[in-house]
Amino acid sequence: MEKLTALESMPNAEQSVGQSRVMTFGWRVLCGALAGLSVALSFPPHPMPWLLPLALIALFSLLDGMTPRLAAYIGLAFGVTLFAVSLRWLLGMFGPAAVSLWALAGAFPALSCALIVWLRGRLPRIPAALLAAIVWTGIEYFRSEPMALNFAWMGIGYAFVDYPLPVRLASALGSYGVTFLVVLLCASLVCPWRLSKARQILPAAALLTLFLPFASPLAPPSLSSAIHLRLVQASSEDDESLFRLSKANPIAGTQLIVWPEYSFVSDPRHNPKLWRRLQEVAREQRCY
Repeated sequence: MEKLTALESMPNAEQSVGQSRVMTFGWRVLCGALAGLSVALSFPPHPMPWLLPLALIALFSLLDGMTPRLAAYIGLAFGVTLFAVSLRWLLGMFGPAAVSLWALAGAFPALSCALIVWLRGRLPRIPAALLAAIVWTGIEYFRSEPMALNFAWMGIGYAFVDYPLPVRLASALGSYGVTFLVVLLCASLVCPWRLSKARQILPAAALLTLFLPFASPLAPPSLSSAIHLRLVQASSEDDESLFRLSKANPIAGTQLIVWPEYSFVSDPRHNPKLWRRLQEVAREQRCY
């Protein structure tokens, strides 16, 4: 009779544990969305880049104990919130269809989170922080460069453009190098490098110290002189208007001529005649 009573109580216990997990996972998804909001607020024009490392540390903490599928949901909440807040102007351009663009962009952080969790189980010998940095940077590079849409907005490395140390690092390593280092540092605080609990404090303190230059402007960057621009506006692929406006009323001292995004829908270097014309304009105006 005692065994039967114990057996009868097991489904209720399992159901209780299951409900607890569901609630815990729901809170993790909500916290993932809040982390995405924090990252959105860390980019210009918001003067709060110190939010970004804190948000990434929180995100990687939320992945602990999750399966790849659940990690993907947390990453999706993070990504959709990040892009919906930072790219809310897409709503004015595309209307309700902007939601699909936010979801598409949010799928990349979701993929990153799922891959990080999956690879941690498959490659236990490689430090989890290093895996996180490789995966996150690789997927950010893919969505920004090889992918057809070139969705380069909100790359982690771009959040620190007003801070001297990251800018100097970007000069040598590029924005993806800055992304790699930032993710590596954040993940290292969450996933220590196989050290005992007592020894985790030292590397965490050292990494936090390295983060201080990112969080505070040690010396605001300054330009030694102004850059003189000539901004040209015309419809996409209206080559003749773009060339004509670039040459009309030349202004002495112009250093850079800027054409609109999507002046060309394909790389002009693949069209020899067009490429020669562009080079001629640069030579005539003595500018880039």
